[in-house]
Amino acid sequence: MNTFLFSDTFSDIIKGVLVDCYMNFTKNKTESGDNLLLVSIILCFMLKTSLNQNIHSRFYKTVELIFGINKDLANNSVMTTLAFLKKKLDNCVFSSIVDYLMELSKIPNNVFSYLPENLSDMVNKSKDCRDLALKNLQKTYQETSKYKEESNGDQKDLTEELNSCDKETTE
Repeated sequence: MNTFLFSDTFSDIIKGVLVDCYMNFTKNKTESGDNLLLVSIILCFMLKTSLNQNIHSRFYKTVELIFGINKDLANNSVMTTLAFLKKKLDNCVFSSIVDYLMELSKIPNNVFSYLPENLSDMVNKSKDCRDLALKNLQKTYQETSKYKEESNGDQKDLTEELNSCDKETTE
């Protein structure tokens, strides 16, 4: 499952759905909204998983997917596009999921407090958001990695203690 979740194929599917939602947003808001809900939940899951797994390639791939500049999204990031669509779509569940993705990304709410009416006017905001997210997420990733290393050390010590207790019990 992890292999597919972090695969290029799945990333392309997610980007394709987002591009389709963005391009057809005014035509069919209901279908776009449903697809956006699903994609947003998946992105939250991917980011949370990659932060906790301590596998650099998955972490980097997820950050690049969410915050990388995408030509098909008018040179914006997925995150900026989601924030833009959140403003346009009156759906409290979708808004909540995008807010949670921002929270996971350590992006303050005020970053998207002002959004232009046209997504193509948000290119600089996408770049600023990417830089902020990379800085914040790298710090979070390093803290998690350090904690996992310390925890593994604790587990080794606990294992040694259990083994020595077993020896004492059998003697």
